[in-house]
Amino acid sequence: MRNVGKQEKNFSRFKSGHASALYDLLESERPFLYDYLMRMTSQVSRSADSINEVYESLSEEVISVIESARDLRLVLYTTARRFNSDIWNAETSRLINAALQPTTDQDQSGHEAEIHRDSALLDKALRSLPGPQREVVWLHILGGFSFEEVAQIVGVAESGVETLYLGGVGALDAEAEETCGPAQTALPKLPPHPLPTALTNATVNLSMIMAGIKVKPTGIRSVTRMILLGLAVVCVVIWYTVPHAVIKSFLPSWMPFLNKF
Repeated sequence: MRNVGKQEKNFSRFKSGHASALYDLLESERPFLYDYLMRMTSQVSRSADSINEVYESLSEEVISVIESARDLRLVLYTTARRFNSDIWNAETSRLINAALQPTTDQDQSGHEAEIHRDSALLDKALRSLPGPQREVVWLHILGGFSFEEVAQIVGVAESGVETLYLGGVGALDAEAEETCGPAQTALPKLPPHPLPTALTNATVNLSMIMAGIKVKPTGIRSVTRMILLGLAVVCVVIWYTVPHAVIKSFLPSWMPFLNKF
């Protein structure tokens, strides 16, 4: 499950000059972004490659205007949608979530098997929704976006988003509520599509991405404050090491107030 507090903390650390914090944030978001792409394109390779493309689209200019991890996520999902517009809302009813494939584990208890069957039923119901409904339901319940944010991502009026959401949730409840419970509480427990082995064993080229994103230090580490601090130190050193008579001889006539020192 996504740790929103940790994401915001990492983003604050990044803005304070810790470049690795952005790496951690993007890594934590990758499984969710991959599940979103799989839900809407049904293509494993395309979804995996799109994550690279989305992350590589980040730049110093883009990052500089983003003020929170939530805003960064909004950019990521909007970009992912734009990069895959040609195959967006693909029919996914034939695509089974690999995390819910039938298991041959003989040690699986009856309760675990029941949970697995319920999750598979809910997954199938979600996959069977029309693309626009599926997307809005995913973004709001699994993505954690508000209706206003979902509207920004999908390019539909907020009222239209709410209509799509209600229709999608209604269809899910009609299909699986008796077995799985209300969609709002059941969907967050649904396991995401597992990342391909290539993505779990080797990180996306985030080191190259990070090289293109220069962090502007803030606080005591900011360039302006460091320059001012350096000038202050130089002035103090000069004042206490150079004879005052020599200093006064170089003072311009329009600074007479310093003559009293």
